[in-house]
Amino acid sequence: MPCLNEEEALPSCIHKIRSAFADAGVTGEIVVCDNGSTDNSVAIAESLGACVVHQPLRGYGNAYIKGFECTQIPEFLDLLRNQGCDFVTGSRYLRGGHGTIPLLHRLVGNSALTALLNF
Repeated sequence: MPCLNEEEALPSCIHKIRSAFADAGVTGEIVVCDNGSTDNSVAIAESLGACVVHQPLRGYGNAYIKGFECTQIPEFLDLLRNQGCDFVTGSRYLRGGHGTIPLLHRLVGNSALTALLNF
């Protein structure tokens, strides 16, 4: 989970993920990637048992917030356990998520990165 000064939202997100794990009967690790927070986000994440890693380069924070309002972990597990999938991944572009990404990033940044990776 990316994090940049999210001390107010972080506990709720971590509790939702733990709840999704419990409801699905799985054991998982919550990894919070701190993006240079200046508030108490790191201490809060650690106090709630999350593993915290640090990424000093800023980006994507707001784009991910919406994704954590509705966890897709149960859907992922269903696909893995019952639908024969070997791999699943989330996308911020589903369900209108693209609207949270700045226009310049949508039109240039993501397209350029995708083209580079495809090359």
